[in-house]
Amino acid sequence: MHVRSDGALVGQADGASGLSLSSAALKRGFDCLGAAAGLVLTFWLIALAWLVATIDTGANGFFMQERVGRLGRRFRVIKLRTMRVDPALRTTVSTAGDARVTRAGRLATPRQAR
Repeated sequence: MHVRSDGALVGQADGASGLSLSSAALKRGFDCLGAAAGLVLTFWLIALAWLVATIDTGANGFFMQERVGRLGRRFRVIKLRTMRVDPALRTTVSTAGDARVTRAGRLATPRQAR
């Protein structure tokens, strides 16, 4: 841990976790076990959401997006499709009433306070 100039505590400056090898292995095992249990318990919900997104968009309900993680490492994440592709639009920003947002996407998005 180190202290930033504004006084906030932050993690290792070099990106290291600071855990011993055995603690890191134990943490990784616990993380994987927890993720597997979460997937087993929520599989039915994910499958239902995929089916709704597939029907709503007319395309595969899942899509992959590349992200940049810790230390600049690239990884892919699987997401549920809640928008339709519109080749005429060159923006990823959506607005209220955007025709690209599906019915399921409108249900998943919290409404703005009026």
